[in-house]
Amino acid sequence: MKPRLLFIGETGAARSTIAAALARTLAGVNAEVHAVAIRPGAIDPLAMQVMAERGIDFQLTAVPQVNEFIATSDYAFLLCREVIENSVASKCELVNWSIPPTLPETSDQTERLQRLRTICGELETRITAWLAEHNLLCDEGVAPRKVWRELARYEHPLFAWSAAPAGDGVEISIRFRPPAEPVHEYLFQFQQREIANPQFPWLFQKQLYDCLHDYLVEMFVRNPQQDSE
Repeated sequence: MKPRLLFIGETGAARSTIAAALARTLAGVNAEVHAVAIRPGAIDPLAMQVMAERGIDFQLTAVPQVNEFIATSDYAFLLCREVIENSVASKCELVNWSIPPTLPETSDQTERLQRLRTICGELETRITAWLAEHNLLCDEGVAPRKVWRELARYEHPLFAWSAAPAGDGVEISIRFRPPAEPVHEYLFQFQQREIANPQFPWLFQKQLYDCLHDYLVEMFVRNPQQDSE
């Protein structure tokens, strides 16, 4: 029977939701994963944006209360100091991860988004290591993870990248942000054999730059209004 993993946050607005989405993708069918909260609230739209950049789409408005799942879970990941300090009464194994807090909603949105991307990167590293240690890491999640890691190195204020499994490989999306008017999306793919190549970081950089060049050229020769006609 596959284990049930529970990611517990204070409100479920961002950290636990992002963690569960990553774990669900990286574990695949090897584990059942849920996000819960001590005091459930609405999910932060920027958390959804960070996941969308990684090709992970989840249609949630709020996460459940922790008591709905804790009694039947095998592992509970405590993601913030508030949860750890208040502890969680449970017979399952507790994993204390104090993840940096998100910024207040009144903060600059660009700074809030960057903080969430940093949180997402730290969670991905920890979750990947934990799943690998417990033999729960799904092979199908390795290729997207390697691509996400490379994309994170090329963060840019004008462009947004995302990646999602596609057939035997991973499809990468380039889009201009924020568009003043509708701008088309540029897609390209890497196959599993390319991602497994020891020279993948170099190959990735070359392909990304080549495709980014082509995308910029297309933006000048293509009329966005034609797409809506």
